Amino acid sequence: MSTRLMDYFNKQPKIAALSTANSDGKVDVAIFFGSPRMIDERTIVVALGENRTFEYLQENPNAVNRYSGAGRGRDTWRAGRDFGSTWR
Repeated sequence: MSTRLMDYFNKQPKIAALSTANSDGKVDVAIFFGSPRMIDERTIVVALGENRTFEYLQENPNAVNRYSGAGRGRDTWRAGRDFGSTWR
């Protein structure tokens, strides 16, 4: 992934949905507006407090992230991209 793509990702308005499940399979989806940031080619950082999403990631580090970015018009959004990942 190029620096140009990282710059684009970090500067664009975005909505992200982070889907998690605890060790019993109970699911959770957290919505983030603009906060996810790429710090290198393999790392996206999301600020979490001590909440259900954080708790579930402690039990089960597997998650799915869905990111949607702003489209060309003021009220349009481009299709999102799913990233399956293991959280640390």
